[in-house]
Amino acid sequence: MNLYFSKKYNREICELYTGDYYVSKRDDLIMATVLGSCIAVCLFDSQNQIFGMNHFMLPEGRDLNQNARYGTFAMELLINEMMKLKAKRSLLKAKVFGGGNISGGSLGKVAETNIKFILSYLEYEGIPIISQDLGGRTGRKVYFVPPLGDVYIKKLNTVDENNKEEKEYRGRITRLQTFGGNFTLFD
Repeated sequence: MNLYFSKKYNREICELYTGDYYVSKRDDLIMATVLGSCIAVCLFDSQNQIFGMNHFMLPEGRDLNQNARYGTFAMELLINEMMKLKAKRSLLKAKVFGGGNISGGSLGKVAETNIKFILSYLEYEGIPIISQDLGGRTGRKVYFVPPLGDVYIKKLNTVDENNKEEKEYRGRITRLQTFGGNFTLFD
């Protein structure tokens, strides 16, 4: 995750990468991510003004460690963190994005599996989906903007465009990793 100030939007941006999630009561930031076959869930309780977003890669994994790259764990983390801030489970609503088959081939099965997972998970948990943009052959850049829970999507129409966005993200990740150590951001 990368938190920085955007002059373009005159707000802080919380940029999520695969395996990240972020929850806040702040209405002065934008949560953003870039998706291909991955899924992002924007979850919110508008009555209590609590917002969260995650970005996961696969529904489940064989990894023995609980890992937010996997949908089952990523969703539990997101919901639990929101409830810690006093969100009411009965008031949660979801907006769901991703699952694009951006390069064809075997990734198409991953995208399809991700879509089936998130739709069934949210149905089972009783969380209504009020908006979705899933599947297709494009990547997406997703911007989640509190306090109304608005979402803006930039379609990445070509594999080259999607790869460019992912390369820029990898560059930012690499720069962050060179600093080493752990840090904690406080609201």
